[in-house]
Amino acid sequence: MAVSRYKNENILQPEETRSRNNNVTGPNKRIKFYESPVLHHPTKNQRAVIRKVAHIWKETDSYWKLSSKFYKDAQYWWIIAWYNQAPTESHLHPGERIFIPTNLTDALQILGV
Repeated sequence: MAVSRYKNENILQPEETRSRNNNVTGPNKRIKFYESPVLHHPTKNQRAVIRKVAHIWKETDSYWKLSSKFYKDAQYWWIIAWYNQAPTESHLHPGERIFIPTNLTDALQILGV
């Protein structure tokens, strides 16, 4: 176990702190590690199946605003980013056309989430 040079305290290392159920053992028991899912971009056939609506990107747009508008929940902003293969809003320019999957269930199913 490593020791902090500032307070001479033990520092938790990931391989030392995770138990079998992926929770932290030791003094910081409130920390829980989550696995990151591996997402794949939709194939041409999958894109053809997903119902979507075109949207012209405006300077004031953001993924979370569009997600709130179309899905009634801002937490699904990443679906729009994933579908358009643009990880952040800075990858888009005003006047650019993006597509928003309208059926959230179908989009999540293709993702395997």
